[in-house]
Formats: sequence, C-alpha cells, structure tokens
Amino acid sequence: MHAYFRGQVLAVAVSSIVVFPAVAEEATIVVTATRQAMRTNELLSDVSVITREEIDRAGQSTVEQLLAAQPGIEYAANGGPGTNSSIFIRGASSRQTVVLIDGQRVGSASSGDVAFSRIPLSQIDRIEILRGPASSLYGADAIGGVIQIFTRRGEGPLRLNASAGYGTYGTADTSAGFSGGNEAVSYSLQIGHYKTAGFNAIGNPAKSSYNPDRDGYRNTNYSGSFAFRPAQGHEIGLNLLHSSGIIDPDAAAIARLRPDLIVASNWSDADTMELATPPGARMLRLDGFDSVAGSNAMLQQLAEASRAPDGANRIESFRHARRARAEAVPGRGQRALILSACSGSPYSFGRRHYVGDAFALAGFEVVETAPKIRHLRDGEEIPTIARLVEHRKPDIVFSLSREAAAYCNAEIGTLPVRIVTLSGENFFHPGPRLLDGLKELAEQMK
Repeated sequence: MHAYFRGQVLAVAVSSIVVFPAVAEEATIVVTATRQAMRTNELLSDVSVITREEIDRAGQSTVEQLLAAQPGIEYAANGGPGTNSSIFIRGASSRQTVVLIDGQRVGSASSGDVAFSRIPLSQIDRIEILRGPASSLYGADAIGGVIQIFTRRGEGPLRLNASAGYGTYGTADTSAGFSGGNEAVSYSLQIGHYKTAGFNAIGNPAKSSYNPDRDGYRNTNYSGSFAFRPAQGHEIGLNLLHSSGIIDPDAAAIARLRPDLIVASNWSDADTMELATPPGARMLRLDGFDSVAGSNAMLQQLAEASRAPDGANRIESFRHARRARAEAVPGRGQRALILSACSGSPYSFGRRHYVGDAFALAGFEVVETAPKIRHLRDGEEIPTIARLVEHRKPDIVFSLSREAAAYCNAEIGTLPVRIVTLSGENFFHPGPRLLDGLKELAEQMK
C-alpha cells in the first residue's frame, strides 16, 4: 500500500507539483480482539501477533517461554519439562486468562488450568494475544486477557518442512510436515516428537519429596487441517490437534523396589504405567469410582491379583462393616448436596460417582442431577454454590473439606440450609477409609 503526499514548489513564473511517495507497512489482520477480522491499526485494544517466522527465530523451546518474552506476560512452572505451568497477563490470575486453540477453549476438566506443556511450538502457525479485559466477548474469566493459538494451515504450492534438534539433558526435538492449497482447497499435516532425560526438579535433599533422579518427559504430537471453499467467503473445514505427553514415572526408583504387582487406577495414563512397570512385574489398573457396586468389583479384582489367601473373607468383612456403618447414619431421605469444598474450584457429586452413591447408601437423596460431578465456575450453566443451592433446594449441604469450612457460610449466605463439613480424605477413595467417613457422618447427623 502506498500513500502519496502532495507539495508545491514555486519558481519564477512556473509552478509544478512534486509527489513524495511513502511506503507504509501493511496492517496485520487479527480476529481475537473483536471476534471478527480487523486490521491491527484499526483497533483500540492492545493486541500482539507472533507469526511462524518469529517462532522459528525466537529460540524458545516451549510455548510458555515464547509467551513470557512478550510485554506484560509472565509465567511460572512447577518443575521441569512437561510439568504444570501458569501464564499471567498484566498481573491477573492464570484463571483470568482465556486460552483458545483454533477458536476452541482449552483447559483442565478438573482444575480449569491450561496444559501449556502439551502445546508443541512445531504445531503453531501464529498466536494472537489480547491484553486487558475482554469479558463482554469471552466471559467473566477473561479479565487479564485472551491468548488464541492457531495451528498450521496450508496455502500456495505444496511445501515440505522438517526440523531436528539436540541439546543438553539428552533432549531431542524433531518435526516434519507438508502443506499446500489453492483458491478451492487447503491442507496441512504436521507430526512431531520431543524427548528429554530432564533434570532433578527438586534439588534440595532436605525436602521430604526429594528424589535423586532425573525428571524426564516425552511428547508425541500431530495436527492436520483440510478446508474446502465452495464459494467466496464460505469455507467448510476440519482441524485436528493431538498431543500426548508422558512425565517420567520414576521407573528406575520403582524397579529398585522389585515389586511383583503394581496397582493403579484407570485414571492413570496407560503409556505412563507401562513405562513404570519393570520386567517381571504385573500391572493391575482398577476402576470403582462410579458406584459402591463398582468398588466391590474392584476389591474382588485386587484380592485375586494379590493372591491373598484370605482375600475373599476380608472383602466380605469390609462389605458387612460398610453396610452396618451406612445403616447407622440417620439420612432419612433428606435432600443432600455434596460439595468437594466451598472455595477454590468446587464441584458437586452426582449419583453415578462413588461419593454420591455412598451418601445414597446412607439414606440421603442426592439432589445433584449431573451424573458424576458438576464444576462450579465462571462460564458454566450454574457458576456458583449459591445458585446451585437455589436450583436444587437441598435440606443439607455437605462440604468435604474442613480446611475450607469457613467459606461455606460466605458462599451460601442466608439461604435456609444446614451446612455440615466432613473430612474429604475419608470419602474420595473407595476403600476401608470409607468406614471412618461413615462413622464421622453418623456422628455429625446426631
């Protein structure tokens, strides 16, 4: 784009027009600031764009490091590669920043945090950063700003790309892909693998969690896109991003224990547990978090796998004790709402969760309609505890966190409902500790 400035030079009996050409940079088009395509020079918002070329020149190895190099952004990591990390825009909490990948929100189903370590730089085409409040467009949690990551797209003639790197701590990073397109279609495919032996993230031997080994990490990822444009201004497309990371499961330390049987839940990553299982050991992955009946089956599997001679008798003894403790609780059909806590990131338990089923066994009517758990946070249909109490109208609210008990009255306010706090560690895991939980529940209900 060229801009022309006109000036006039006067001479004796002659006037002429002289043109001074000035080259202006073409404005970048962004979509995050207003949720529609606009030039950056037309925006009042503070927006930055990181292009693929800038990513290649930057030298950072993770998306957190790349973002932290931008003005107004900081990050904190909880360890080495692959561990949890948080991004802070202009000092706002990490949960006050909305993160999108190709227009879709991303975040943990339990904590709401974004797994930045699982977003490989090799799969990113560009990043748009919007600093400042954007709640009117993205919801109440967009106080600090919005980060939108766009995966690779194809355009122009067929292009091939490949990269490989090797560094300290046995770190290797490789990626390869192709892309292309024309006016009617576009396509791309990118694959990558990252592996590092890592370092000891806890270097102080005085700490109780100290373990003198390396904390390695490996990640395999791929992305693809295909788009078809039947008419100008119209596009039908498909985007895919998959990233699977495994943090070192301390396999060497486990092998030194020479176990015959390793027991884990089905929530544990299968690839991670395979790495953690030394030769000659057996792996047993258990379920039992959906119901009391499921926990019975889990205990049966455990007894058979452990080959304990009195396993069947011990299981029957536990079932009998659990039934007796549950019958001693005066539930009397009271409508119960069961919360993990009244602060932080609370969630309520439904009937198809082990905790909800245990309270039903004790004679309560569990009022949560979500099958397993309902998260209470901004952006959800029911964002707060007070709203949930108003909707479900329980007779009693149980909070499974004594440490956060003081927050319950503040959250629920003057709503006419009884609040009871219990020790969550006695309820969260199916097993003999539930007997202590049911005993505590019976005492609280007297």
